[in-house]
Amino acid sequence: MTAPGGEERRRAPRFRIDVSAAIATRSEQRVTGGRTVDASAVGVLLSFPGAALPVGFGDRCLVSLQLSDRLLHIMGVVRRKELGADQRYYVGIEIDNLPAAELEQLRDEAGAPPPDGVHSPHRSG
Repeated sequence: MTAPGGEERRRAPRFRIDVSAAIATRSEQRVTGGRTVDASAVGVLLSFPGAALPVGFGDRCLVSLQLSDRLLHIMGVVRRKELGADQRYYVGIEIDNLPAAELEQLRDEAGAPPPDGVHSPHRSG
C-alpha cells in the first residue's frame, strides 16, 4: 500500500522472489503452476496462469513454495484475488506466522538483503 506522497504503509518490507508455488484450500482444492511475485514477513503474492482459480477471499490455505533446497509450507488466508491485465490471477496471502528462520530462507532464496539493522548469520559481509 502506498500513502499519498509515495510513502510505503505496509506492515513489513517486501522483497521480490520468483519460485514455483502451489496453493491448497480447506476444501482440498489444490492449484499448481503458480509463481511467487514478492513476499514479506506477513504475506506473499502469488501469480497463477489460466482461467478460473478455485480460491476466494477469506479462504484458509496452505501455500507450498519450491525453494532450491526444499519445499516450504506456509499457512495463511487469501486477502486478495484479481485477474491481471496479463490474464494471470494474482493471489495475496496473509501469512499466519512465519518463523524468522523461514523468512530468512525466503530472503536468501531471493537474494534479498536483511532489513536495516538486522545481521544475518547465513550471509557473508
